[in-house]
Amino acid sequence: MKKCLLMLGLCVLLSLSTSAFAGMLCTTIACLAPNDNINWGAQGYGAPGTSLVTPQSWVSTLGLYDGLVGVFGPTNFTLMQQSVTWNGNFDPGDYLIWNQDIDNFVGNAGQIRLVFASGLPVYDAGAAIQADFYGPFEATICATSFTGVQDCWNEAGVSNANADSSAIIIGVTEPWAIELLDFYVVDVNGNNDEAIDTVYLSTSTVPEPGTLMLLGSGVLGLAGMLRRKINL
Repeated sequence: MKKCLLMLGLCVLLSLSTSAFAGMLCTTIACLAPNDNINWGAQGYGAPGTSLVTPQSWVSTLGLYDGLVGVFGPTNFTLMQQSVTWNGNFDPGDYLIWNQDIDNFVGNAGQIRLVFASGLPVYDAGAAIQADFYGPFEATICATSFTGVQDCWNEAGVSNANADSSAIIIGVTEPWAIELLDFYVVDVNGNNDEAIDTVYLSTSTVPEPGTLMLLGSGVLGLAGMLRRKINL
């Protein structure tokens, strides 16, 4: 009987921990708990307004991560800067990746894709995002693992020219290392013209101490109830 009780408790713990470690949407930088970031202005891509060929390499600010960035297709993309070459609602002065070729705008380009090549494994990642055309839009972020598991999340936003740091943050935290990270939008015209700001990265997947305590106390409480019920 004790063995059955132990197995039941273990199953409960596993089911709870699976839930605790499931991927989730992050809509704030604090949720991502970043230990590094990708500053697009520090990559040597040139001046704002420079058209770039997919893919381009990048290195994070502290050198903990590196990889590639481009527009899935592939097509050219452009380095932009809020309040210089971009009239949006990012932080003024921030450097951006725009999924259009400024020299040959075609509209409705592919999603912006990041590839994590080496360095520390990335479990948490996200960025501020804005649709090119003003008005409401829906943003999507998709994370894909090295084994092909994919997790996608959506968030509603509003695109405007206020330059007031109101661009939404869309990110994910996953229980597995991310290989590919894709950013999409669907704007008021049904197109995917978009820009993303600084990308925040983290390796943290350990649940908070309070979560572990709750899991442990829950299993112990269940065990106590069962003991009383079956007179162990």
